[in-house]
This record gives sequence, C-alpha cells and structure tokens, in this order.
Amino acid sequence: MTKIFVLIATWAFISGCEVTAEKIELWKGTKNGPKKLASALIDPEIPLELRAKAAVALVEISSRGWDLFMQSFPKMEKEDSAKVIEEIVPILAAMVEKEEKAVTKSQVDAKDALYILLDYAAGTGKFQAEQALISWSTKDFNTRALAGKYNITAIVKKIGPAAAEAMIPLLTVNEVTVEHIAKLVRKAGDEKALKKASAGFAQNIQQNVNQVNEIDLVSAAIIGGESIGNTLLDIATNQEVTAKLQRFSLRAFSDGVSQKSIELTDGHAGRLFAMAQNSAYDKYQREETYYVIAQAGRKQDIPVFEKLLSDRDSFWRAVAFRCILRIDGAGQLQKTLSHIARLRSSRNKDDVREIIDRIASFPKLLPTVRGLLGDSNTFVRGIAVNVLSKLGTAKDVPTIQKLVENTDRLPRGFGQKSLGEAALAALEAIKKKG
Repeated sequence: MTKIFVLIATWAFISGCEVTAEKIELWKGTKNGPKKLASALIDPEIPLELRAKAAVALVEISSRGWDLFMQSFPKMEKEDSAKVIEEIVPILAAMVEKEEKAVTKSQVDAKDALYILLDYAAGTGKFQAEQALISWSTKDFNTRALAGKYNITAIVKKIGPAAAEAMIPLLTVNEVTVEHIAKLVRKAGDEKALKKASAGFAQNIQQNVNQVNEIDLVSAAIIGGESIGNTLLDIATNQEVTAKLQRFSLRAFSDGVSQKSIELTDGHAGRLFAMAQNSAYDKYQREETYYVIAQAGRKQDIPVFEKLLSDRDSFWRAVAFRCILRIDGAGQLQKTLSHIARLRSSRNKDDVREIIDRIASFPKLLPTVRGLLGDSNTFVRGIAVNVLSKLGTAKDVPTIQKLVENTDRLPRGFGQKSLGEAALAALEAIKKKG
C-alpha cells in the first residue's frame, strides 16, 4: 500500500463513523480534506449516499482531488465499487447535462470522471455512465470535441458501437466537423452502425445536393457502404449539377474504393463505363472515370480496356494501357503487348513512347520485362529492351549484349531500326547510370 493510501486508511479509521454531508462539504476547502474525502469514498462502513457525495466532492476540487479519485476505485472490492458507482453516476450525469450558456469546467470534470468510472462500473451504473457520455459527445460537437482530459475520440473508442451509432445523426451536409465525425464512426468498426450511417448520410446528401461541398463527399467516402456508393455515382453522373460537383463526387467514390469502404460492384462498373464512353462528358472526367474502374483491380473489366486499345485516338489507347497495367500489370503485360502488336493501324511513335514510359513507371514489373526478352514477337522484345534502358541494371547487361548482333527489324514507331540497335542503346543507357 502506498504512502497516500496509508494516510487514507488512517483517516478512514479516525473519522469514518463521523462522516456527514456537512463535513464532506467542509472538507472540500481544507488542507487535508481531499484525503478525508478519499477515505470516506473507500470505506464500506459508510452509507453509499455519503460515499458518493465524497467522490463527487473530489471531482469538484479536481485540481487537488483528481489523483485520489482515480486511485480510490482500484483499491475497492469490485462489487463494492460497482454499488458506489451506481450512486455516483446520476450525480455526475446531472452535472454534465446542466444547461449552461457555454461549456463549464464542472461539466468537463464530471465528464472526465464518468469516463474513468467506465473501467469499474457494471450493470445500471455502466449503462447510465455511457448514456451520459454519449449525450455529452453529441451536443455541440465542435466545442466539446477536445474538452478535458478525455476527448470525444477517446469516449467513442471506449464505449464502441453504441457511441458510434449515436454520432450518426451528426453526419449532415454543412456540419463543420463532419469529416472528424465520419472518422469516429468508421474507426468504431461496427458493421451495423456503418450501414446505418451510410443510409442516413446518403439520404441527407440527396436531400441537400445543392448545398453539398467537397468535404461532405470526402466524409461520405470515409463512411462508404452501398448507399453512399450509389449516391456518389448518382451525383457524378448527374449532368444537372455543376461539373465541379460531378468531379468531386467521382473522386470521393474513387477514395472510397481505394480505402475499401466502397466495393465496386458490377452495377457500379456498368454505370462508370457508360459515363467514360459518353462523349457528352468532359474528356478528362471520362479519363478519370476509367482510372476509378481500374483502381478496383477487377480482372473481369480487362476486356473492355482491351477493346479501347483499338480506339482511333491515341489518348484513349494510352488510357487503356495504363488501366490494364494498374489492374494486373504482371499478369497481362505479355498478352497486352502482343495484342497491341497486331493493331498496326493504331500504333505510332507516340504509342510506343507511351508504352515504354508507362511500363517503366512500374518498377515492380522489372522481372516480367526481363522475361519478355525471349518472346517470339519482335515488337514485344523491342518494348522490353527499351524499358530496360530505363529500369535495367548491370545484371541485365549480359542478356542484352546477346541481342546486339540481332538484325530483326523493329516495327514502325520505335526510335531504332533493329533489335540490335535498340540493345546497343540500352547498354549505353545502363552504362551512363553506372
């Protein structure tokens, strides 16, 4: 037993039978009062009502009594502390709920005390403490978010799903702290609460679409879920709203897919492809739409991009190639390059340069590129050699050296006439890199 609790025990022995409500009030202002209050709190011989008053008194003189308040409950029997807490919680809850023009120190201290009691409370006491803390957290969130020793983030984490669900009504358009609230609900990790939040926030966005800001959509992506996913696509494809809002919504949907809060379904993919292929939309918005589909990494979407490789416009051919690499670069590279090799009518210098640069932007594809040096298709080998001029190392020199004498002509679009010439250029590039 620490020195402080020796003193507490001494006070309990000396004055336990003499504790009254009047003395508790008096001790709040005396030098040794905090120790006397703590002794009364832990003494099982004193009536519960007076022990509760002593505990609350320690909270009220928090600058002197806080440590004693915190240290008292671990020293009590579990059943005994639970009984005392049932008496304490309603008093502290009333302090927290007291209507004031602004948040007061007594409210904040009472809230912090309730947070501490959660570790020792049971049954009715625990339930009432949680309800009081939830009530605190959902009123004037912006002012109260960081107040006291234990902020709202800590409270939601401590209580869990019940607190997260109570936050859902705060997920509204133009709520200044909406992103922080969304993160709290998401971190709680309760699927039921998230589903409810998705439906509720989606409905609020739909009803206030003309007031929606970027931060509202970012917050929606954090919550995610089917309802939010559908709503974000509704806005992204709604040509009656501003192009800016469409872009914000599409990017929010993309964020949700990236964060895995939104699962891209066949239905979503169908709507996105329809948007990407619709010339009524802005060209760069359509490009971004293709990338949103690709980032989901669904291999079943690759055939659509393979078809796009044949587009007359080199811009869209480049987009298709990037998307395929993003979905499954290592698995699709050889097949895709062979496919492009057959599309002579749509392959030019810009295409070849884009293909080489794009592959080189994925260093993790280096092992796959090395394997393409033995491909039977000259176009594929030419691409591989040119990529190695950018990514290759001394390890690749012996293999590339074997191609120096190769006279196979490269198709149009390459900067070299033969595979051997491309190999020499690659060796020189690797040498310059050291």
